[in-house]
Order: sequence, then C-alpha cells, then structure tokens
Amino acid sequence: MKKICVFCGSNSGDDQQYQEQVQRLAQYLKTSAASLVYGGGRLGMMGEIFAAVRAQGCPIIGIVPEILRKEAVTATSGVTLEYVSDMSVRKKRMLELADAFVILPGGLGTMEEFFQVYSWNQLGINRKPIVVANIDGYYDQLLAFLQDVVDHGFMPQANLDSLIVTQDVAEGLKEAENYRYQKVNKWK
Repeated sequence: MKKICVFCGSNSGDDQQYQEQVQRLAQYLKTSAASLVYGGGRLGMMGEIFAAVRAQGCPIIGIVPEILRKEAVTATSGVTLEYVSDMSVRKKRMLELADAFVILPGGLGTMEEFFQVYSWNQLGINRKPIVVANIDGYYDQLLAFLQDVVDHGFMPQANLDSLIVTQDVAEGLKEAENYRYQKVNKWK
C-alpha cells in the first residue's frame, strides 16, 4: 500500500488520543514509504495529519474542491494540491489514487466520505480496505447502528465484517496490508 487516503475532521476534536493516533499514522507512512492522500486542509485534524506527515518527510497529495480554494483553509507548502470541480469529483479522485482508506474521527464531511467509500465497497467499485479508527470508542454508536442495519436485513453481515475496526491506526493499517476484497451479494 503506497497511498493511504485519510478522511478526518476539519476541527481537532476533544481527545488527546486523536492527536496521538495522528502521530502513529504519520510514523506508519514513513516506515512504509507511503504517501498521504487527504482533503488538502490545514485546519483541525486535517491540519494535524498534514503537519505530522510532512514532518516525517512523506509525500502528500491534497484533493481540494474549487469551492474551498478561496476559503484560506488549504495547506500551501509541502503538499501537491490537485483542484477538482466539486466534492463528488474529490471523492472519486481519492478513490482512484488510494490503496486504502483510514477513517479518523470527524464530523458530517467525514461521515459522508466514509459512507461513500463503504457503499462503493458493497457495490465492488471500491475493492480497497477501509480502516475505521475507533479511537476511545468514537465510532461505537456508528458501528452499533451498522449492526442494526444488518440485524434488520438491510445489509449482509459480511459487509460489516469487511471493515477493519481498530483503536490503533497503525495496527489497523498492518491488518489492511493482508486485506483481500470479497464481493458480497447484497441482493440475496
């Protein structure tokens, strides 16, 4: 895995463990000689991952929709920026570039990005691993909801089981190195 796409918040959150895991992720990228693909932001957790990965000397690719170009929220040095027309094209481009996805804590944008690559996984469009960084139980309620979706017959258990859920991002990425996509028949 040479390009890891990270979805995360444009705010920093309230838990020091988030920042610790950002550092672990940056170290993993350095050790693996991998690049970061992300939303191109300089604020919040996006900014923290950018700074941590840049400090490790790893290549960084930021995919930025035109609507954010003039908002002064984009990193400007130490990153290769690619501007795209809109958020949908941004996600599609990230899917094209990435070998794996990491879902760090975040808000609505992070959830939207997660559900996009997750639904693409269900359809076979995305055949790449998805690591959910459930740091300090951040995603417990989301994972419980997804189990309810399975329990009520709207998604096969195998789709939920395809997620790599971890408290430690580096360990999750090590597990992702051995990931093998298995298409599940959603329409049974």
